[in-house]
Amino acid sequence: MTDDGGRNQVGESDRRRWWLLRKMITRRCLCRSGPLLDLIKGVSEFDENLLSQIKVKVEQMRDEAMTPPNLAMAPARQSALWDAALDFFFDQSQLVEGIKRDEGVRGLKPNVAQEQALTVMLHSLLDARRRELCGRTEYEERIWRKLWPISKGLMQEFQEGHGRPRPPGYRCSREHAAEIRLRILRDMPNDPSVRSIKSDTIKGYFDQFCDECLKLASQEYAGVHYGEGDDGAGLPTYLKAVMLHSLKRCIDQLNEHERSVILASLEEDEGAEYRWRDGMKIGEFRRLKNLALRHLRNCLDPKE
Repeated sequence: MTDDGGRNQVGESDRRRWWLLRKMITRRCLCRSGPLLDLIKGVSEFDENLLSQIKVKVEQMRDEAMTPPNLAMAPARQSALWDAALDFFFDQSQLVEGIKRDEGVRGLKPNVAQEQALTVMLHSLLDARRRELCGRTEYEERIWRKLWPISKGLMQEFQEGHGRPRPPGYRCSREHAAEIRLRILRDMPNDPSVRSIKSDTIKGYFDQFCDECLKLASQEYAGVHYGEGDDGAGLPTYLKAVMLHSLKRCIDQLNEHERSVILASLEEDEGAEYRWRDGMKIGEFRRLKNLALRHLRNCLDPKE
């Protein structure tokens, strides 16, 4: 689905990208999991010697899966996918603990293949890693998965009914949050996780988790900070000065890492040189940027 002229829904494309990343990482691990699965097949008790062997096999599987293929001749899309995937590889100790708890991955559950159980375990670990990098809790992820389809449906209904999409940024507005709230009351009055959610809380979810809204917040800040563009629908000079003063005050309240990341993200290379200079992975850069944007919004509009 598109909002206009072929522009993909940001949330939908974000989910597709994550699905591809998770699929690639899982496949690379499964292709190298034979020695590990042979070792733990039928195991019901663990001693220190066996745990040491499991740790070695898990580490080998993970390290081999993390070894980049020869990307010299690979398409740019594949190289970018691999670069992003490196941020999501899990802590091997978590997989060892999962193996101790899960009977299926040890071949002790009827009708459950070891590979199937390992796939489920890897998906869980990778999803947890993604939430960690994005600054989300599992609870917030569940709520967001319910809010996004409602938003998508409302945007589609408007486009079909009016023959045009909502204007850019509408998804991030209080009006859209209020629409979502009304739709929840109409269609999901018995859902305990969202039936009492307030419009301001809904808007906070979009401010924090919607790529379109995060990007909009960054562009708004860049416009005022550097004096570029319209800076907010033709505000008079004195109001722009007030906005700039407030933004600088809020920027000064960020911790050193968040402040550096948010300023680096406004450069023409969107922080590429900063990441290279500091040896920072792109996932950590995005996590700090999202936290900084959230703190800026809260500082500029405490009601949110």
